[in-house]
Amino acid sequence: MQFIPRGNRVVVEKIEIALPSGIIMADQHTEDIIPARAISVGPGKHVNGVFVPMDIKPGDLVMYSYRNAQKVRIGLKDTTFVDADSVVGSIEEDKPEAEEIEIELPSPR
Repeated sequence: MQFIPRGNRVVVEKIEIALPSGIIMADQHTEDIIPARAISVGPGKHVNGVFVPMDIKPGDLVMYSYRNAQKVRIGLKDTTFVDADSVVGSIEEDKPEAEEIEIELPSPR
């Protein structure tokens, strides 16, 4: 069974990430901002009669306010969802730069 969010809600899964500084941000309830991966997102919301689509996509790494999270149990799994306005930012994963590789071809005989 899968929870499908409506409006501008995001289903998130808490994660631990290692930052370049070596600090690991863990799932601790003492922290106000929690790192997570967006699992599922709603379509968006209407603002002043204009539809505003979500700018968060499934798979995005986000930081959300723990105090605004809501939890529901679906089957045997706890599901956490937040309002998109509670997502304070995204984390861009570093993409390795292409390396130049020098290849020596064997000389023809």
